[in-house]
Amino acid sequence: LTLFESNSSVTLNRWPNKEEARRIRDETLPAFQEMTVAPALRRWREYLYRGVTDFVTEAVGYCDAGRHKEGKLTFQDLLLRAARLLRENPSVRQYFQARYRTLFVDEFQDTDPIQAEIIAYLTGTDIRERDWRKLVPRPGSLLLVGDDKQSIYRFRRADVAVFHFVKERIKATGGNVVHLNTSFRSLGNLCRWINNAFPPIFSPQNEGVSYRAASALSGEPDEDETPGQPGGQSSPYQAEFAPLDPYLGDGPDAWCVRRIAVPKQKGNNRSLITEYDARRIASFIARAMRGQTALNRSEGSVESLLAPQASAGDFLILTRLKSQIPVYTRALEALGISYDVTGGGLLGESKEVRAVVTLLEAVYAPENPVPFVAYLRGPLVGLSDGALYEYRRAEGCFDWRSSTPDGLSGELRGRFGEAKAMLVQAEKDLTVLPAAAALERILGRCGYLAFAAVHPDGEGASRAGNLIRMVSWVQRLAAQGLPWGRIVEELSKLVNDSAYEVEQMSLESGREDVVRVMNVHQAKGLEAKVVFLADPYQRSGSKQRRPSNHVSRVGRATYLSLPVMKPRGPWHHDVVAQPAGWKEDQEEAMRFQLAEEARLLYVAATRARDLLVVSVYDEKADTGPWAPLNPYLANVPELEGGGHWEDNMAWARETVNISDLEADGSNGQDDAGEHSVANISEPEGSISD
Repeated sequence: LTLFESNSSVTLNRWPNKEEARRIRDETLPAFQEMTVAPALRRWREYLYRGVTDFVTEAVGYCDAGRHKEGKLTFQDLLLRAARLLRENPSVRQYFQARYRTLFVDEFQDTDPIQAEIIAYLTGTDIRERDWRKLVPRPGSLLLVGDDKQSIYRFRRADVAVFHFVKERIKATGGNVVHLNTSFRSLGNLCRWINNAFPPIFSPQNEGVSYRAASALSGEPDEDETPGQPGGQSSPYQAEFAPLDPYLGDGPDAWCVRRIAVPKQKGNNRSLITEYDARRIASFIARAMRGQTALNRSEGSVESLLAPQASAGDFLILTRLKSQIPVYTRALEALGISYDVTGGGLLGESKEVRAVVTLLEAVYAPENPVPFVAYLRGPLVGLSDGALYEYRRAEGCFDWRSSTPDGLSGELRGRFGEAKAMLVQAEKDLTVLPAAAALERILGRCGYLAFAAVHPDGEGASRAGNLIRMVSWVQRLAAQGLPWGRIVEELSKLVNDSAYEVEQMSLESGREDVVRVMNVHQAKGLEAKVVFLADPYQRSGSKQRRPSNHVSRVGRATYLSLPVMKPRGPWHHDVVAQPAGWKEDQEEAMRFQLAEEARLLYVAATRARDLLVVSVYDEKADTGPWAPLNPYLANVPELEGGGHWEDNMAWARETVNISDLEADGSNGQDDAGEHSVANISEPEGSISD
């Protein structure tokens, strides 16, 4: 039956009777799918689900008990136990209420239901009420500060529904809600543009439809129309838009907004689109730092959006997803512009970090041939499979403590000898020095840090920064009392376990005079004089990924709706078992997801103090993360060009002495992402050659 569930079609040219085939395609098959296939599969999957839930419930309990027994509780475990302690023990609740008379909670929109439950127990009047949703806060016991328009962490359980529930509960029990709409950040003209663009985006009429349709809004509100949600309607999924009241003046620019229109690229190739956008942004920043844009203040003028020579720290580049961040950092580095990346990836994903961890694993377990072979095959040594085969034929042992066989050719024997000597010295360093100091010496001896810093792909600062971050992480682990063997085990988890989250960094991390580059989720709470909303085109932007689960957190019955799925290829999953009502739950989760996309857009746009620059790809204007803003960018001025890329490259060489750095491997052509890294990843070559 699953064969008929989706992607079923009738090929007309295979049928002798085309009319009959067309009738089957348009009438018979859809009716069969709707009336027979879908109900049968739903009932079968719901039947299977009962057995699955029993198994999962038992497994969750087993793992929970195991963590408690071993003393390895997670932060979530601590929250759950704290909430249970307060829920089940009135005397404990009474003690803490007497000790903490008033709670002040900032950024309440980022609070998850367990934290909200704890807050309710610590402030509720009835210390015996077990249902936190029924508690009434004591007068003067609770002050919450939050903005539901910035609720963007549903994936971390920070649910806008919890925010709305608690707010309404406070109002219903005699509390006050005070609206603080003054913007102390953005210039007046930018606030007015935001007040004009976002009411339709936040409108309840746009919920429950595809993001593509929601982004196809046309027309602008009348100038005399009061911004805000039409008719003051509220929504369980969305925040009610409240117009910003600017504290600052209008500013020297009539708009405080610009657009970067990316011209049509062949085949709507995303790499080409992103490369063009990255070069435009980097070129403008370079010219602004030289004082060569119309937005720079000239001699004798009083006001302008940018100083006579802008600082790199004036600029913030935001993307919706992190996958394209390297394209923008490469363009900045090509022009010698310092930058810092946040949220660009996890440290364990760094190839440089993985290579060094492989070396350490080989030292730590010399009897294990796997890490030793990986070390020999990796970028630190760069031996080919053929070389490893010759070594084995000569009766070589894959243990770096063993001698190198005499039967190898002179050159190959020398390379194996050097590789083993590096591990011998690394073991000595790790034995006599603190772990972080030993790692620094290893990196210095093999030259990998210096090599990473001048990598030809233009991402040297990030590559070298990741190695420095690893040293810092090792230092932190050592400070916890871990011996170097345990540290190696933790580093192995870092590169092999995607749940082990340590962020990457660049050489410029921590500096203020750098361009900051990050995805929107990392930007909340930050600001910059000039903010670029970059990476305008994403094929996936036209169709939101369907939710894989739904959590009802504040309804009459809280529950998790989680089907069992198995992968089908790299991008698709098939449902194996599902809870009753899964289709309706998935639609409900989709409404929350679409509403949060609008809030992410709001957070991105409101990071700018003086100038917001939005990249658009008009050829596919209804796709991409910034598409809902397109109708309100129609009359916005284009950001002035950044000059010829080659001229900016020449300036970079002259001012920061980048003698050999090229923008890419295509001599100025638009072949995005074609940088050759064969000299570090290809066998038969190492960084020491």
